[in-house]
Amino acid sequence: MCSYRQTAWKYDTFDIFFAHTVMQILYGETPANPTMMVLDVEGFAALGKAHPQLITMIDATFSSPYLLQPLKYGVDLVMHSW
Repeated sequence: MCSYRQTAWKYDTFDIFFAHTVMQILYGETPANPTMMVLDVEGFAALGKAHPQLITMIDATFSSPYLLQPLKYGVDLVMHSW
């Protein structure tokens, strides 16, 4: 299972975790607070598409909507701050 201390998501590990869990939303934050780690948005969206029952959601509070547009990569929901 992924943790905030890891430097990258391990998608194969997530697949194993998902097989034993009932999930509805796959949530990610990029850049993450307070670590400022950056999520691979394309890989994140692809993971969500591989599991069609999931809704993918990105919290992009620390990134400008002008610079980061996860909807273009297939993410279902995006949050930005004003």
